[in-house]
Amino acid sequence: MIFIADIFLFIYNFFCIRRFLLFLLTALILIISIIASLNINITQDIYSMLPDDNSDLAMNFKLFELAPFSRKIIVNFSSKDPTTSIETLTKYVKDIAKEMKPPFFTKVTYGINTSKDFFSWAYQYLPNLADDNDIQLIYEKISHERIKIRLSELYKNLISPEGIFTKEIIQKDPLLFSTIPLNKLRSINFIPKMKLYNGHFISSDDKNTMIIADTPIEITDFSNSKKMLSYFNDLIAKYVPPFIEVSIISGHVYTVSNSDAIQRDIWVIISFASIALLIIFLFLLRSLKAIFVFLVPIFALVIATAGISLIYKYVSAITIGFGAVVLGISDDFAIHIYLGIKSKENKVDAAVYAFSSPIFLGCITTLGSFGVLTWSSLPLQRELSVLSIIGITASMLISLILLPHGLSLSKSEIKKNIIIPNIRNIRNKNFIIFVWIFLLILSLWQSLNLSFNGDLRTFNFIAPEIKKAEKKIHDAWGNFRGRAIIFSEGKNIKEALKVNDIVYKTLNGKIEESDIISISPMLPSFDNQILNQKRFAEFWSKNKEHIKEILDKEGSKIGFSSKAFDPFFKSFSKEDLIGVSDLKKLGMDELVDSMIINKDNHVQILTLVSDKPNNIELINKYIGNVKDVKWVSQLKLKQSIDETIKKEFISFMVKGLCINILIIGFMFRNFLKMVCAMIPVITGVVFMLGVMSAMGIGFNIFNVIVGVLVIGLAVDYGIFIVDKISQGHDNKVDLSVLISGLTTIAGFGSLILASHPALYSIGLSVILGIGAAIPAALFVIPIIYKK
Repeated sequence: MIFIADIFLFIYNFFCIRRFLLFLLTALILIISIIASLNINITQDIYSMLPDDNSDLAMNFKLFELAPFSRKIIVNFSSKDPTTSIETLTKYVKDIAKEMKPPFFTKVTYGINTSKDFFSWAYQYLPNLADDNDIQLIYEKISHERIKIRLSELYKNLISPEGIFTKEIIQKDPLLFSTIPLNKLRSINFIPKMKLYNGHFISSDDKNTMIIADTPIEITDFSNSKKMLSYFNDLIAKYVPPFIEVSIISGHVYTVSNSDAIQRDIWVIISFASIALLIIFLFLLRSLKAIFVFLVPIFALVIATAGISLIYKYVSAITIGFGAVVLGISDDFAIHIYLGIKSKENKVDAAVYAFSSPIFLGCITTLGSFGVLTWSSLPLQRELSVLSIIGITASMLISLILLPHGLSLSKSEIKKNIIIPNIRNIRNKNFIIFVWIFLLILSLWQSLNLSFNGDLRTFNFIAPEIKKAEKKIHDAWGNFRGRAIIFSEGKNIKEALKVNDIVYKTLNGKIEESDIISISPMLPSFDNQILNQKRFAEFWSKNKEHIKEILDKEGSKIGFSSKAFDPFFKSFSKEDLIGVSDLKKLGMDELVDSMIINKDNHVQILTLVSDKPNNIELINKYIGNVKDVKWVSQLKLKQSIDETIKKEFISFMVKGLCINILIIGFMFRNFLKMVCAMIPVITGVVFMLGVMSAMGIGFNIFNVIVGVLVIGLAVDYGIFIVDKISQGHDNKVDLSVLISGLTTIAGFGSLILASHPALYSIGLSVILGIGAAIPAALFVIPIIYKK
């Protein structure tokens, strides 16, 4: 590594007589970086946390975006006053719905127009909808005894006051054949506890009503989502009295909540990290010249932010929040140079020559660790990797090229120091090794129970008011969001309906009827409609005269005329097929548009199933391999993410360790040195895994990168301590390792202050690893290397 030292010594000597040029170039780079940083496009959506490759996991996320209600706004209205009537509630709903206009809202629904003639439609298309089971029910209705009882009921109804309104219906449907298609409406009831009242959606307890609204605003559009919610809240304040409680749930609400939390966190994290670093520098370095060391990570962060803004069109806000961590990481090299100048008694060139090799090696190993993340399928992890690589590289170059020209320490500053106990003065070295091995074994044993958590909801920031709204809507309407989604695909509606029938008939009877939402009972495939028509025609031709004979005979006994039920026998003459447009004419356009998706020259029809473990097993067993069928569920997605996190964690760890071992082996070319340099890495990783497992903290889609971070950071400590012992550097190397570790902990420690779970989980995990790596480097390596 002598050639590295020669290169940086040459650069130092070159700029010794050209410092003005060096400072001018530095100022120019900083100005350009600041301008680029100010123009960065920050995005605050969830897509950066989702895979963007062609994996099954990525495809499942894309399918979930097509779920009903995924892009809709659900608004619940209830009264704080128990005496408030449902009519009062619906009045305010109607007033608000009229005011929900473009550009924020395009379509607003608060019920179904019940003036549509459902009865006539049901009767007209009974032959199309009646399957084998329905024909058996009809046979039960046409027994002589059942018809006799039914006629008696009809006569009582006709002579009652309401008989004047039901006469026409009785003539068309004396035997209640229409109940068969009308009962099929239950198969498309998205909301378990919903019913209709005067055309309004009403909860089963008559205490809540609902608005379902469409908006052109993307869920990921934080700025316009915030404007839309502000506009809606203004409407509520203007048109709804205080005794009416309004709860709103939509993806936009979560986006705004997460974004606000991240924005607050960024300021808190960077502020705390900066103050903590400044205190550490001034207290431990005990010199105002430490300000120069403090500026290095700030400069590095500015350059890293500028660099990532040039590489990516949009950058996640979480990545920017991670900048505080870069502050804590990128000061290591500056600390080593500062203390190196002290140890060489202000002979800057000697310090540059002595420390440039271990600093360069430490930089390469850290970059190798972060470089592993560039293989990730998650944009967020790739962004974090690039930000860290640029920041660490900039810090190394600033520390070795610029910083030495800004430091000229006085004799008093050189003498000021905090003495770190020399390992040679510690008597009971065997005890230290015993404790170290014991903790490693204990941690390794605990790490066998390490878990992986793929539930994304647990790592989104959900404000208390959102949790309250979720509970309110869930209690009032049931769980209408937690469903598995099955996609039946075809080149056209005809093919898609055929596949959809297969899905429904396969699952019906195996899964509880109340757990399945399908359009198949109301809109069978055209082939099945023709088959049903044929079956019903055969039934009708065989039984029409028999039914007419019983109705005439028993009806005349009660007082019905011989032509009383003629409309009934003329009702089944049409042979039209039910199409999508027929359902829309009934006011079901919202439902149809949610269940039937036309996209990219093909049609997808959705079937929804309650997302329960037993149901998921049945879906996978019976339709998992059916052609032209895809399915996804939150439970399945969680399991898939669990497996992906585990696979990526192992992959990152193996790649990170291999890269570092290869680099260290090539640079040191000594087995003992290589093993000793890896001691902080092994200690930090094993301790982190053991403690996390013992505390029940699992790895998630965010902190899965932590293993790589610990490897990349801890290996630097090992390199510097091994280099110190082998080269005979003084005790200031111990101090530089300690300060480097403390500043890293300060950077990551600031993440614990974050309210957003993603940032918090990263910070907590790394603190455990680095917190164990530092004492391993300071106390364990010298004992083992000496031996």
